Order: sequence, then C-alpha cells, then structure tokens
Amino acid sequence: MTTAIRKALAALGAAVPIDKTDTNTASEYSSLGDPFKDLLGEGFADYTENGLSHNAVTHQWEFTDAVGLAIILVAEGAANDARTGDADAQATVDGIIRFLHAQFTINPSRRWLGANAVNRWGNLLDFNHTLGVWTDANLAHRLRTWVALMWGWQDYNRPATYVEYWYPDFDFNRFLKNPATDSVPKDFSFLRGADGQSVEPRGAFADISSILSAGYVRPRQLSRSGFLPDGFISHHQDYCNDAAMLAYGYEWLADPVKVATILAGTPVRTRDL
Repeated sequence: MTTAIRKALAALGAAVPIDKTDTNTASEYSSLGDPFKDLLGEGFADYTENGLSHNAVTHQWEFTDAVGLAIILVAEGAANDARTGDADAQATVDGIIRFLHAQFTINPSRRWLGANAVNRWGNLLDFNHTLGVWTDANLAHRLRTWVALMWGWQDYNRPATYVEYWYPDFDFNRFLKNPATDSVPKDFSFLRGADGQSVEPRGAFADISSILSAGYVRPRQLSRSGFLPDGFISHHQDYCNDAAMLAYGYEWLADPVKVATILAGTPVRTRDL
C-alpha cells in the first residue's frame, strides 16, 4: 500500500500546475507578458490560465486535506530511501514538496499593496490596522496541511516555503497598486507574528509557529475579517461582519493549541520555536 501511495504522491506533485512553465509551452512562456510569470507558484495562483476556479486557488486546503494523512504515512520512509539514492523515493519527496507549495501561493488580485488596493484583510502596508493575509480564520483551515508539511518535509531546517514573496528581500514594489503614492515599509511581510516581527521562512516548525501566532494579534480597526479590536471574531465582511464564532471563531483560536500538543514528549519546545 505504501508503495502505491508513494507513486501516487509523486504523480500528483507532477500533475498539479505550480509554475507558469506548467501552463505554457516554452515559446508561450517566453512571449508571455505577465510581469509575475517568474514567481514560484504562479502557475497555481493565477486561475485565469490553469483552468481552476478562483475559490480553488484561494482555498488551497481543498487540494491538500485529502492527502495530508497519506503524506504523514509515507514521508519518513520515502525520505530515508531517497538518501540511499532510490529514484522512486526521491520522486515522492519532490512531489510532496512541489505539491505543498501551492499552500503558500497568493492569488494576484489579493497581493496588491497600497491604500487603493484594500481587500478583505485591509491595507496590507498598514500593520497598525491589519493582521495580514489569511487572518480571517483561514489560518485554521490551512493548519491541517501545515501539520502534514512539518512532518512531510522530514527536515526541520527546510523552510515552509520557497515562494519568493514570503522572504524580506523580495521586491514588494512589484505589488504596489500605485507606486507614485505608496511605498513599502522596511521589513514588510504579508504576515507579522505575535512578537510583531515579520514572518520570514527559516525552518518548517518555527515558520508554522510564527504564522499561526499572527492570528492572535488584534488590529486597531473594525469592518475587517479576523480577530477584531473588541474581541469579536468575523470571517466574511463583504456587506457586514458576521458572527462566525464556531467554525471561524473558537476553533480558529484553539486548534493551534491542540496542534502544539503534537510536540509533547519531543525535544522540541513550542516556546523555543
């Protein structure tokens, strides 16, 4: 059974469009006018080319939830075999890494920065009034996959993602809606952890811990998705804030604590992450 699962994960990783080179031939890619075509994960994030729906590329856990337990089952064995030179095992490892990178892509329409690019998370350049991307309870949805990722990497030094715009040296000016009036602050990132620092990938365990802590930071503005200044928790805010206190409320805040218990009895202490 594990052999079949390994082959399936390798095939899945190869089949899902991750980069623009997966959705374009070499000649099409070279003539493509997309200014973001070089970014890792753009073939998945941009649903205008890959045939996926907007909901699919913004709710990536719909792809990964189904295989999370399978990844946990075979990851260790595949990683061990890959180190001995087993090509099939290496294909499984590569497939897992490639496939899970879809989790950290952000649709182009939600990456625009600046006062004129306000989306459901607010002005992402103003961390006095926004928590950052995915802080509308989607952190909890993604948590199931991130648990699989932490184990699936089989290397705590491997960062949670290699997608360029999760790193501080990325040129975020590329995402400014109006470069003439807006500027990107120093040390900008799409998320800030509970310590107020930018989330910067360093290693899977520490990265996921830092990302999840962002959900506990209260912004200073209402009419936003997420954990609001008065303690209210909202998910949708298209027409008004909703009171999604169960599926998007208590569970959102409590589930990360449950995940932390996975590390109980191990040398890893969550407070050191």
